Parts: sequence; structure tokens; C-alpha cells
Amino acid sequence: MKILVGMTGSTGAIYGIRLLEELSRLGVKTHLVMSEWAAKCIAMETKHTIQQVRSLADEVSGERDMASSVSSGTHKTDGMAIAPCSMKTLSAIANGYDDTLIARAAGVTIKESRKLVRYTLRTCSSSRASAS
Repeated sequence: MKILVGMTGSTGAIYGIRLLEELSRLGVKTHLVMSEWAAKCIAMETKHTIQQVRSLADEVSGERDMASSVSSGTHKTDGMAIAPCSMKTLSAIANGYDDTLIARAAGVTIKESRKLVRYTLRTCSSSRASAS
């Protein structure tokens, strides 16, 4: 089994770290894509270093590496999990705005009818979002 794991800059970096730890424990191959803000949240919210988190994955791609194998449907995975998933990333996925590798890979996951799990920790409560 192979799972693509995206980590974005939403609070809750520990969820992505724990996911990588558990998938590794279960023998699941992982490919990690971590956003710049995920790296900042890891440093602020946890005692882990960025290198420690990257070492939990079997493969790692940068969020701006749009030539990465995971940006194509020919790269076979069993699904993708984004933990945590920021509202910005959720919006990008919902609107097909593939400006980062995480959003692009999520779009590919949906297009290929693979499972996509998003760990969103906050809902949007702005007046713009609730306007009729």
C-alpha cells in the first residue's frame, strides 16, 4: 500500500506527524509533500524538527515541485491524506486551483477516483462565507 501525505499550514501539525508515524508502523509506504507553512507550524507547535518529520516518509517532494511524479495520475497510490488541511488548501482543491503540489496531487487523486481524506480543524466562520 502507498499513501500520499500532504501537510499544510493549519494548526494541528501533530496530526500529520502521527499519521506518518502510524503508517510507517503499519508498513505503509508514504510520499510526503509539506508546505512552507506546515514546516513553520511544526517548529512552533511541536518538538519535532523538519528533518525528523521528513524522515518518517519513504519519499518527499517540495510543495512547488510541480514536476514531481505525484502531480500525474500515472503515479499510482492507494489514496491521499492531507493532515492538517488548511482552509486555503481545501478551497484550492474544491475550485481546481492547483497552485501547489498538494492541491495538484489532491486534484489528481479525485480525478483518478482514489480516496482523499482531509483533516480540517477549523470551519470558516467569516461573514463572507455565510452571506447568501
